[in-house]
This record gives sequence, structure tokens and C-alpha cells, in this order.
Amino acid sequence: MGLQCAWRDRTWEVDPSRIHGIDNMSFSFGIDEESGAWKKQELTIAYEVFKGTGVDVEWEVAIWPWYIGAVGRLYIGFNEFLAPMKLMGVDITDIEVMTDGGWITHAKITLHFKEP
Repeated sequence: MGLQCAWRDRTWEVDPSRIHGIDNMSFSFGIDEESGAWKKQELTIAYEVFKGTGVDVEWEVAIWPWYIGAVGRLYIGFNEFLAPMKLMGVDITDIEVMTDGGWITHAKITLHFKEP
């Protein structure tokens, strides 16, 4: 099926060997009422990863905190987003661990971006 989204070297895609898709994407922009200037754009991406779909859940959980503060171009499909986006924060919830091996089998990851 192909690429859904990409930021720096991270991609969300669906192909026969790996399902790594986005569950929710929200975007906000507008005008600051006090100054009349455009507010910086904000973007949130939420997705769930499952070991059974070919995704290394432990890697996904470990790698995102290293990207906080990094700036990169965001692509939705193959179209470039209007402005570079800076990763402001990461929420990792609903972690499930396999009891017999200690492997993380599922996690929900929410990424918060803002225009730098």
C-alpha cells in the first residue's frame, strides 16, 4: 500500500511484511488574538505498534525520546508539509510486556510537533 508519512528517517507505512500505520493525526494553526500574527503550527501524530505486525516495538519505544528537539521536514504521503517541524514531546502509553520473555509486544506512541 505504501508510505503514509515520513519525518527525518522515521516512516509510517503499510506493506506486506510490516504494518506501521498512523491511527490519528491532528493539526492546528491560527492567528494570535493579542498580536494578530500567525501562531506556530502544531501537529500531533498518534499510532500503535504491535510486535505481531512486523514492527520492533522495543526500538520504537526507545528511539523517540532521542529525537526530542530535532527539526525535520514532514512528508504526508509523498507531499512535503509546509514548514519544518520540531519534535516537542513524546507520550508512550499502554505498554504491554510478554510475561514469558519480557519482550514489549504493544505500545501506543503520541508525538507532538511544533513549527520551530
